[in-house]
Amino acid sequence: MSKRQIQQPPRHHSPRLAPDPIGLHVLDRFSEHDLETWKRLSADLDELHAALYFEIQPQRMRRQSELIRALSSVGQGAVEFDSWIRSVDYKYSNLPLSVAGSVKGVGGRFNIGLDVDTSITPPFPALYIADSYETAHREQYQAPSGGVDGLSPEDLALVRSGSKVRVRGHVQRVIDISKPQNLDAICRVLAKIEMPKSVAPIMRRLKVARKDVFMIRTPTQLGAALQDQNWRTWPIQFGIPSPSQQFAELAKSAGFEGIVYRSSKNPNGKCLALFADSLGSDQSYIELMDAFPAGVIARLDLNSIDALR
Repeated sequence: MSKRQIQQPPRHHSPRLAPDPIGLHVLDRFSEHDLETWKRLSADLDELHAALYFEIQPQRMRRQSELIRALSSVGQGAVEFDSWIRSVDYKYSNLPLSVAGSVKGVGGRFNIGLDVDTSITPPFPALYIADSYETAHREQYQAPSGGVDGLSPEDLALVRSGSKVRVRGHVQRVIDISKPQNLDAICRVLAKIEMPKSVAPIMRRLKVARKDVFMIRTPTQLGAALQDQNWRTWPIQFGIPSPSQQFAELAKSAGFEGIVYRSSKNPNGKCLALFADSLGSDQSYIELMDAFPAGVIARLDLNSIDALR
C-alpha cells in the first residue's frame, strides 16, 4: 500500500481581467492555455496513481499470503454493542439491515462498489453502523463539523431524507484498527514492498513533495491511511481501490467479520464495517432494538444474510 492523499497541483490562473459587472459573480476564469495545462496535469496524475497501484499490486500479490498471515496473527477480538445507529436513505426504510446498496453504487470505506473498475476487483458488500446518532449522520452524509459561508455541513452535503434505527449485536471476529498495535504485524510485511522507480519522474513533473507520496511502513501511517477523511478520491477519480478497500480485502481473507475504526467525520466517534457475506460464526448478529413494521427483517445473521444481500 502507498499513501498519501495527493493534492491537486496549484492551478495556473489567467492574467487579471477587467472587473465584473455589478451583480455578476464569476466562479472561475481560465484560458485555452489553462485548459491545456490542466489536461497535462490530469494525465500526469492519472499516470502517477496508475503507477502507485498497478506497479505495486504485483508486489502485494507476491506477498499476499504473508500479509494475510500477519493479519491472522492479530487476536480476533469480539465486539458487543448496544444502542448503536444504522442510517439509511428513506427509500430503504423497510430494509435497514440490507447490504445490497453498498455494492450497487459508490462503495464504502471498507467495501467495493461500482466506482472501482470491476476488472480490477469484484464488488463486495459491507454494513456500516456507528456508535451514536451524530456519528451515523455525519458518516452517511460525509458531513464534518463546521460550515462555509453560512451553509451547514448538511447543506453542503445536499442532505436528503433518511432513516435511523437503533441496533445491538455481537460480532465474534473483529479487528480494531484504531489500536496501532493491531497493525504492527502487517506493517512489517508492507515494509518489504518498494516504491516503483517510475514514480519519481512523474512526481518531479507534478512538483509533488516526497513527503506526500510514500510507502506505508508504520502502524501510525497505516492507521491514518485507513481512516483518511478523503479516502474516496482514489476510487471515484481513478477507478482503483483505496488503501482502506485493499486492507478490507485482506482482512476478509484473514477471517475477520468486520473492522472497527475511528470516524473521520466525528473525532470522538467509532464505526463498525461488517462483512456480511463473510460471517463465519453463529454468534455474530446485528438486530433492531425498537418496534418495526411488518415484513421487516429485523436481524442480520447467518440465517438471514441471503435475504439481505
